[in-house]
Amino acid sequence: FLSCIFNMIQMKGRTIIITLGFDPSVVLKIIGEHGLSNSSRVVLITPKTSHPKAKNAIKEIQNFIEKINNNVKVSVLKIEENKFEENIIRLKKFLSKFSETIVDISGGPRILALTLYIASGIAGIPYIYLTLETTGERIKLPTISLPRSSLTERQKEILSLLPEKPIKIARKIRLSKSAVSR
Repeated sequence: FLSCIFNMIQMKGRTIIITLGFDPSVVLKIIGEHGLSNSSRVVLITPKTSHPKAKNAIKEIQNFIEKINNNVKVSVLKIEENKFEENIIRLKKFLSKFSETIVDISGGPRILALTLYIASGIAGIPYIYLTLETTGERIKLPTISLPRSSLTERQKEILSLLPEKPIKIARKIRLSKSAVSR
């Protein structure tokens, strides 16, 4: 699913990668904070199953960016929410292609935010942005640098069970709920 995106964009310049739900305001804030140059690109990550409100948000963002700088490339990356492990691997490869990357996980389904957060850590992105829901404050979160070695079979098994609830994962892999939550 990423091959289309790779062909559409150049790999130089600033890349803004954002999980998107129904509200385009987070994207517009980031653009306001960081600006856009002719070599910038914006990648919106959304679920493969699209909602009409998400489609409207995408159109609003595309129209806004076109008005301020029509040289900026806007891409929509649709991912299947239930392919957690596969998406982490693909997003890690995707993130590794860019030199200057701004990542934001404020919008969209939680599973997309979690997937992008983990992929960012594996790809060596030092921090990501998040807008706090209670105050609207934008913060930088450090990513957790994960080992670059391949995952063990046990880790793959656990990742493949997400986004199941911890109690269900614990039953399936025969661990305590607290161990799974940790």
